[in-house]
Amino acid sequence: MRFTIKLKLTLAFGIILTVLAALSFYSITSLGTVNQAINELANGPEKRLQYALQIDRNLSEIIRQQKNALLENETTGTDRYLKVADDLTATTLELGRTGFSQASPQGKPYWAAAVEAFEKFSGESVKLKDLLAAGDKRGAIEYSNGQMRALALSIGTNTKELVKVQLERVDTMLADSQATYEQVRLIMIIAVASAVLGSLVIATWIALGINTGLRKIMTVAEAVAVGDLDKNVEIKTNDEIKDLVERINVMTANLRNTANVANQISEGDLTVTPKPLSDKDTLGISLEKMVERLR
Repeated sequence: MRFTIKLKLTLAFGIILTVLAALSFYSITSLGTVNQAINELANGPEKRLQYALQIDRNLSEIIRQQKNALLENETTGTDRYLKVADDLTATTLELGRTGFSQASPQGKPYWAAAVEAFEKFSGESVKLKDLLAAGDKRGAIEYSNGQMRALALSIGTNTKELVKVQLERVDTMLADSQATYEQVRLIMIIAVASAVLGSLVIATWIALGINTGLRKIMTVAEAVAVGDLDKNVEIKTNDEIKDLVERINVMTANLRNTANVANQISEGDLTVTPKPLSDKDTLGISLEKMVERLR
């Protein structure tokens, strides 16, 4: 196969462009994967973690509002505090149900337990309101400090466990994202280094081939310049440099033939017949005319 310099350059640039195209495709795909992981984190465990933390905060606020209602002497104030507690309870239940619907299979039992506990707490809160509405504040206080307090502590423990589960899930996804990032970075570094190294190797190969051929040609040209026609160039490549070397060798051979003819004429041999190589061969034409005149 004829491996010309043009073909070498084409292959070199083709390899580099192919590597860059593959690297670009991989980079875009990897960025999409990382972006998807971030979105899943933001819309999944991270959001459910916020739900769990909000449930825990809401529970504290609901208890505070109920205590305020128990300490309030005016019916209007009591109703206002209970209304806030009821609204927060409804909001918290909605958060729990949303978290349950979005939870992973591993997290669903914790969310189900949280929702069930809050539904029970909501039912107990109705009993608390009924006691206050009946004017039994003492009974309401005892009920709040007894059964409802125990239920609230149970909900708090469950909520903290729920927060812990969500934090573990967030940490896991962050670790996975970090691993993906490090893998993508390593592959990109290797790919870029390989492209640069390959480019250097190919460029050096082409440059050495050209330099070797030109150096040999220069040696012959310098010899011809001082009249030495015995030099001959040998080269192993099969490219434009080889074509140039072959032309140099043909030129040197033609000059040797012409020199031999001139040498025979100088020795008085007029039987030789110089043959010009073309109508532009000045030296050959001159020798031909000289032999004719000498004859």
